[in-house]
Amino acid sequence: MSLVMDHVIILVDDLERASADFEALGFTVTPGGEHGEGLTHNALIHFADGTFFELFAYKRGWRASVLRWLYRAGALGFLARSRGRGGLFRFIELTDMPEGLVDFCLLADSLKAATDATEQANLPTPDPLSSSRVRPDGQEARWDIISILTPALPFLRSPYAPSIAPDPEATCHDNGARGIARLQIESRDPATLTQLYAQLLGTAPLTGRQEHGVARVFHVGSGMLEIVETEPRASASPRTRVRPRALRSLTLKAPPGTAARTLDLARTHGANIDLVATDSA
Repeated sequence: MSLVMDHVIILVDDLERASADFEALGFTVTPGGEHGEGLTHNALIHFADGTFFELFAYKRGWRASVLRWLYRAGALGFLARSRGRGGLFRFIELTDMPEGLVDFCLLADSLKAATDATEQANLPTPDPLSSSRVRPDGQEARWDIISILTPALPFLRSPYAPSIAPDPEATCHDNGARGIARLQIESRDPATLTQLYAQLLGTAPLTGRQEHGVARVFHVGSGMLEIVETEPRASASPRTRVRPRALRSLTLKAPPGTAARTLDLARTHGANIDLVATDSA
């Protein structure tokens, strides 16, 4: 059983505005649906290699405000330790995070395969979280999530039921993007984080050098995870909102001959995204 790159979550404050911004960057944006009885909603950017972006936002209203207040007050910390509800905490954290790359998901063949992967790696998890989304066409898609309690690791999911196949036109983008090539993760202790990923993926990393120093690379389907050491930064204010999964940047595949470029941070809502020509599909 292998875990493959599935999708990356880009947190945004205003879904309608973010969708328009990504369309202006040359992406085809597809309306997603609502989660949690209308508490959150999303839009999707599908790629030809089967991966996708999820533009994720809390809907404006009193429920999101109360949830954020409770989270900041520390009243929801017990959920992180709850076997039955621990998976929810991962998404509650998003109420108090800045826009940008906040999380990512690896796809398993089934719920059992996802559970087996975490058990074999000896990684603690809460009970599977049954999730659903009502699509704009009224159909409901269901899947299960395994949220690994180690904060720096991704979550896993089972396939959608019924299967959701994007319209082929939705995977075509004016900017040429055709899939996720690389997701770069930074850590103050990259050696330990690398060991955790090796346990989860059941494979040893490749090691090389890049502009930020030594990189440990894992192949996950057609994409790569690259672990690097955190860059020195000025000390953050105690009030600064932080992300438990430090996703530094993301590289998208583009057809050969495409000029490499970094997408406008204002339009990507803080997500560091590069578009690079590759030979792979």
